[in-house]
Amino acid sequence: MVDELDTFPPEPPADPEYCYADDKIAEEYLCEVCRSPLQNPVTGNCDHVFCEKCIDIESNCPTCNEKVSEISKIKLKRFLALLDKIKIVCKGCNQEMERGEFSSHKELCPLVCPKECGLIISRKLWHYHSSHCDRMIKPCTAAEFSCSWIGPKAELEEHIKTCPIEKLRPAFDKVRNESISYVTGHKYECSWRNGKLHGYSYSYSN
Repeated sequence: MVDELDTFPPEPPADPEYCYADDKIAEEYLCEVCRSPLQNPVTGNCDHVFCEKCIDIESNCPTCNEKVSEISKIKLKRFLALLDKIKIVCKGCNQEMERGEFSSHKELCPLVCPKECGLIISRKLWHYHSSHCDRMIKPCTAAEFSCSWIGPKAELEEHIKTCPIEKLRPAFDKVRNESISYVTGHKYECSWRNGKLHGYSYSYSN
């Protein structure tokens, strides 16, 4: 059981993709090259419209065969807004939405916890949940004093109640604090003695 729960994926699964809710999309919204709804639309000197990634300077327009010598981004807000309103379906959760909403949706698209704790989480909360999931493996809080127990976080509190080493923590802490105090005092005394010896050495040499 411990081996199965030992790790939590450091990153969430890859961002979900989407498909179009309707196969019949108006011709004016389609790229002349890939024939899919336009992404970051640009126009060439031939006035045909393409996805930015689908056309390069010096290539030939697939519609009129004219050599593309200029490429300009389409900035007409109304046209871009219409593209954003095309209906899509998220492949991660099957939710239907407008394409313009997908960028923000990706962070909130629900995921099942890989440790099967029963919670549905979002990509946005993935890293938080990886530290707080009840099925994450945690060492005993007395691990620093050689308690070898490790187990699911949900069982940690119950273990601490009966851990014989954790019950000795006050004694361990006292010994540790006394040791730290002794070492700190000893270092100070050595430093002081070295200073005195340096002073004697200096006086003797003069």
